[in-house]
Amino acid sequence: MPVATWKNTFLQTENGTLVVVDAIYPNEEALEFVLKMGMDKGISMAHDNLSELLNKTK
Repeated sequence: MPVATWKNTFLQTENGTLVVVDAIYPNEEALEFVLKMGMDKGISMAHDNLSELLNKTK
């Protein structure tokens, strides 16, 4: 499995907090490998679930 370096940045906005997630892979082949596995869809689902949970706690 390819290894990525992840950076999460939290920015305060007028409407709340914006989370920017950067995943840096060592090369294009590594990125293509995880994309073929559906990693982008899985991360999107996880972020949607987190957003839903945080909205319930307001």
